[in-house]
Amino acid sequence: REMGFDIMSLANNHSMDFGTQGLESTLGALRANGIAPMGVPGAESARLKIRNTTVAFLNYSYLPAFPMLNDSERIRTDIEQARSTANLVIVTVHAGKEGTSAIGTPTGDEYFMHEYRGDLRKFAHVAIDAGASAVLGHGPHVVRPYELYRDKPIFYSLGNFVGYRSLSTQGKLANSIVAEVRFSPQGKLGGAGIIPLRLDRSGIPAIDYSADSLQTL
Repeated sequence: REMGFDIMSLANNHSMDFGTQGLESTLGALRANGIAPMGVPGAESARLKIRNTTVAFLNYSYLPAFPMLNDSERIRTDIEQARSTANLVIVTVHAGKEGTSAIGTPTGDEYFMHEYRGDLRKFAHVAIDAGASAVLGHGPHVVRPYELYRDKPIFYSLGNFVGYRSLSTQGKLANSIVAEVRFSPQGKLGGAGIIPLRLDRSGIPAIDYSADSLQTL
């Protein structure tokens, strides 16, 4: 809350680590601090009013307990419904293989430890075709390339924003980005870029514009 987070996506492979009670506790803590959850039953979507512009957020993953990225019909319906009451629709997705082997633009179905992790590029293009304004990916723990598709930004993986004493920060696992996207109130893309970060050994991020960091990205 102190850092300015307004929304938190919860459709990921750790949301149910402590079962339904743990998820309910998380939902309660977020709401008590004015942060809107999304991606889980009862809180599938979230929205923000910025000046006179309404922004809707949707969250998907590869897990059957949450909205799934391979359900193209549902994705199209969700986005169509969101666009009926919002100026912009931002889609986030937790999917893709993990670790340094995931570096690069995703192509086709991906797996991690024999678990199906989705076809990220197909999902992202379906979302944009359905009317999404941007797609933000996370889960692989590394930064992946981003692209413009039909003049809309797709970030396939932002890396780890923070992982205090819980995530590896070896090599390229220490690199991360903040996606920066600007739209007009009418939904026209005004610009897209990144703020590069590097996690220290404890997993705490800091802005890093060093040549080494930028070359890695």
